[in-house]
Amino acid sequence: GPQARLRRRRAEMGQQPLDVIIPAAGCGRRMRSPNPKSLIEVAGGRAIITRQLDLLASVFPQARFTIVLGYQYESVVKRLPAGVRVVLNETHHDTNVARSIELGLLATPCERAIIVYGDLVFNKATLTGLDLSRGSLAVVDTRGQMGPAEVGVTIVNGRVTAFEYGLTTKWAQIVYLERKDLVVFRRLLSSPVRRRHFGYEVLNDLIDEGAKISAVEPEGMRITDVDVVRDVETACSIC
Repeated sequence: GPQARLRRRRAEMGQQPLDVIIPAAGCGRRMRSPNPKSLIEVAGGRAIITRQLDLLASVFPQARFTIVLGYQYESVVKRLPAGVRVVLNETHHDTNVARSIELGLLATPCERAIIVYGDLVFNKATLTGLDLSRGSLAVVDTRGQMGPAEVGVTIVNGRVTAFEYGLTTKWAQIVYLERKDLVVFRRLLSSPVRRRHFGYEVLNDLIDEGAKISAVEPEGMRITDVDVVRDVETACSIC
C-alpha cells in the first residue's frame, strides 16, 4: 500500500548521498559591515555560517557540504570546519546567486541536494521537519518571519506554482531538489544569461519545465534572513 511504498522510498533515499549547497558569496552591502555577511555573529556570538553548518550536520550527518564564497573568502574559510568543500565565485561582484548555486552544484555529482542561502538563521525544527522522501520541496513561511519585502510563493494543491514578490506567503530560501528536477535545474543554471539571475527566477523556469515542488512549512520552524542591521536582533532570538 501507500505506506509500504513510502517506507521503501525513505530507505532508498537514505542510501543515496545528500549534498548541501550554501551560496554565501555576497558582501551584504545593506548591512554596512566591512565583513562578509556569513560571519555576522548571532545567538551565542556564533557566526551565521558556522551555526548553519552545526545544525545541518546534526540533522544530516552523512551529507556532503559545499559552500560558495566570494567577498573576503579567506576570512570565511578560516572559520569553517574540516571536511567542508569550498568553491570560489570569482565573479561574485558581477553575477548573482544563481551563478553561485551553479558553481556549488558543479563541484559535486549529486543526485539530490538541499540549497540553503548563506544569510539564513534558523532553528533545528526547520530541518527536522523536512521529509526528503516525498520529493522536491521548498520551505515556505506563512507567519511573516521572512519579512514583507522577501520573495513570496503561490501554492496550488500543496505545490509551489510560482515565486514572485508581493505575496503574503514567503519562500524561506531553502529548497530541496532531486533526480530529474536537479538535472534540469543544472541545465538551466548553465545558461550564461542566468548568471545574473536570482535563484527564485531559475526555480520559476524549473517549474515551467514541469517540476513539481511541494510547499513545506515545518512545524516549530523559526527562521529569518539577515539583510539589514535590525535583522540581527531577530536572528539572535532564534535558538
